[in-house]
Amino acid sequence: MYLGKQYKLKVKESMENEVKLQAGQLVVFIEDKNNKSKVKKLLIAWYKSKADQHFIDLYEKNKTLTLPFGKRPESLKYRWMDKRWGSCDKNGGIHLNLELIKAPKKCIEYVLVHELCHLVHHDHSRAFYELLGKLYPDWRKTKNSLEKLMV
Repeated sequence: MYLGKQYKLKVKESMENEVKLQAGQLVVFIEDKNNKSKVKKLLIAWYKSKADQHFIDLYEKNKTLTLPFGKRPESLKYRWMDKRWGSCDKNGGIHLNLELIKAPKKCIEYVLVHELCHLVHHDHSRAFYELLGKLYPDWRKTKNSLEKLMV
């Protein structure tokens, strides 16, 4: 999966160690195509590089949403998480699960906006959901899509 689309994974022997999207396939080029741990490392690095691109773009687009409430995020970080799509720490740091790079951009943006709302309301109170609805009106539908796609 990548940005909500499923791709066939193909592993090809090559002197290069890289991952590319080619002709509707996710292709891993590697010296020893039987080295599964190296294939996995290359895929993880590729996903991280794609997260650098897409997560940062979405962060830049949305980071000012909470300014009218006197709050702004301090940073964006991402890592693999077992049980969460994202979190917001007490210092204003937004954390996203790298697994989100497999979801559609709309879903990534929903999680980001959800965490930005936690800068204003640190819980899942009624006020939190009212703000989320104001900043991301389509959040319920998008959340449902994310849950169906990424379970």
